Amino acid sequence: MQRDVASVLAHLLRLGQGEQELPTDLDFSMQGRVIAMLVRRLKLLSEVERLARSLKLREDVGYTREAARVPHWEQFIVSCAENETKPSFVKDWFPFNGFFSNTPHPVFTGAI
Repeated sequence: MQRDVASVLAHLLRLGQGEQELPTDLDFSMQGRVIAMLVRRLKLLSEVERLARSLKLREDVGYTREAARVPHWEQFIVSCAENETKPSFVKDWFPFNGFFSNTPHPVFTGAI
């Protein structure tokens, strides 16, 4: 299994010396770490906006983590319990199919 060292280093809080020896151009200064976390925050909030679009919600839910919570998963779990005798229910009613449409492999494969 290959590891993406750059993404691991992006989350690493580097204390002390030695960052000059790392094979990366990431900035481990205080300002560099703050900027990296702000960039990551914006990336994650853009994913929340994409999720909102896939669920046909207002896109402004992506501005804060607190506003991003939606009850779709809880409703889906309850519905699955009520329809456990229908094998295709999960595939047909999974609320996040639109969000996962850009994955390299489909979420559900084969016949149910």
